[in-house]
Amino acid sequence: MLRVLRLLIAATIGAVLGLGSVKAILDDPRADFAVAIGPWRLGSGAAGDPYAAARIARAGMVGLGAAEGTAFSARTDSNGDRLDPACHYMVAGAMPAADLWTLAVTDEDGRPPVNPAGRVGFTSRDAVRAADGTVAIGLGPTVRPRDFVPTGDLSSLRLTLRFYVSGLAGRLPRADEMPTILKVDCGSRPS
Repeated sequence: MLRVLRLLIAATIGAVLGLGSVKAILDDPRADFAVAIGPWRLGSGAAGDPYAAARIARAGMVGLGAAEGTAFSARTDSNGDRLDPACHYMVAGAMPAADLWTLAVTDEDGRPPVNPAGRVGFTSRDAVRAADGTVAIGLGPTVRPRDFVPTGDLSSLRLTLRFYVSGLAGRLPRADEMPTILKVDCGSRPS
């Protein structure tokens, strides 16, 4: 009986230490080895990052397969400052060649904003493009003209840019093929 009890204690300690170390490494931002292009970080574990794949699985999401497309996320603007839902931003510039791209606005947990417009992002099919093919999509707490996503009630901010069945198969986009994220202004949230 004592041998079984010792085995049970050892197994419990091993399980607690093992699971605790996994949680610690997945929560540690220093263990983020994703490829970065400006503020955009390659997601879905496509770069062979097992930590990114584990974070996506833990969040209950399904990453894109290499033949389906590529996903990038941004938690900072192009100057490296953390995105703030109380600020206005402009996502502007070129987009890599893709059959379809989507830009989604969410909080850190992947919840979309609740806003009167019901708008949570844009796609290549509904975003207005300039004559040179570039886009300019605004986001922030108060509505602005042109393509715009109200951040509504979000307490944190993350942007996710996905390229589906794109001409990117087998290669990452260059920095000049990705849009920048520029802070326009910051103010208080409307009441």
